Amino acid sequence: MATVHEVFAAMHQRLNELEASITKAQADMTAAANQTQAQIAARQAAVKADLDARRQAIETARATMVKRVEERKAETEAQIQTWKARREADRLEARAQRAAEYAEAAAVVAAGVVTEAHAAALEAAEARQTADEAARSARATT
Repeated sequence: MATVHEVFAAMHQRLNELEASITKAQADMTAAANQTQAQIAARQAAVKADLDARRQAIETARATMVKRVEERKAETEAQIQTWKARREADRLEARAQRAAEYAEAAAVVAAGVVTEAHAAALEAAEARQTADEAARSARATT
C-alpha cells in the first residue's frame, strides 16, 4: 500500500522525466538546423528505436487507462461516500490503488506521445532538408 507521499513522489519523478524528454526533443530540433541529413536521420532512428522498445509498455498502459475509465464509470460519488461512511477501507484502498495505477499509466502514455512527437519532428526536419536540397539542385541545373 503506497502512501500519499510515495504516490506524489512517483508522479513527480515521472513528470521530471517528461520534462527532460521534452527538453531533449527541443534541443534536437534546435541542433537539427545545423546538422546534416545523415546526422538527423541517425538521431531519428535512435528516437524511433527507443519508442519501439517501449511500445509494449505504452500499449499496456493504454489498456490500463481504458480499464480504469470503465471502473470509474461504475463508481458513483454516492457509492464512494457510502464506503467512507461505512469505513470500508478495503474498497477505498482498492480505489486508491487503481487511481495510482491510472496515474502511472497516463504518465507512460504521455512519455510515449512525447517520444512519438520527437521522432516525427526529426522526420519533418530531415524531409525538409531533403526537399530543400532537391530544390537547390534543380535550380542549379537549370
